[in-house]
Amino acid sequence: MMDMSKGVPAPTDLIALKEITDWDTPNHCYLVGNGRTRLYAYRPTGTKVWIECKKPMTFSTSRRKFTTVTNKEIKYA
Repeated sequence: MMDMSKGVPAPTDLIALKEITDWDTPNHCYLVGNGRTRLYAYRPTGTKVWIECKKPMTFSTSRRKFTTVTNKEIKYA
C-alpha cells in the first residue's frame, strides 16, 4: 500500500500505463500521475508486485508506446 505522506496523489489521480513498445527491452506497467510526467510505482513484466518509488521520479513517454489500463485490468496487465 502506498504511503500517502510521501506526496503521492489520491488513487483517482493516478493512471496505470502498460508499455507496448516493440523493442528488445522488457515492457513494464507504470503508475503515473495524470500529467504522465511523474512515476510513482512500476511493476516488472511477469510479476504481480508493484515497486514503489521512494519519491516521485520524472517519467517520459517519448519514443515509447503505451495503453491505459483500467482498474479491472490492472491486476492482469
